[in-house]
Amino acid sequence: MRTHHLIATAIALVYVGSAAQADTLTDFFQQSKIDGNIRSYYFSRLYGNPAVPNQSAYALAGRLNVETA
Repeated sequence: MRTHHLIATAIALVYVGSAAQADTLTDFFQQSKIDGNIRSYYFSRLYGNPAVPNQSAYALAGRLNVETA
């Protein structure tokens, strides 16, 4: 059963891939879409007690999404 699903998925991907190809390099760039985002997170906790150390953290991440023709 799993083999049938894999074969059906492979056939569908080949069909979609061949139907979505651009004819020229210009068409490729005109039909492509690019977007993305950048995220920044900062956390800080200051304790008034010298026996407890302050805590902080920083994270930076990004994502680039390219959809080609």
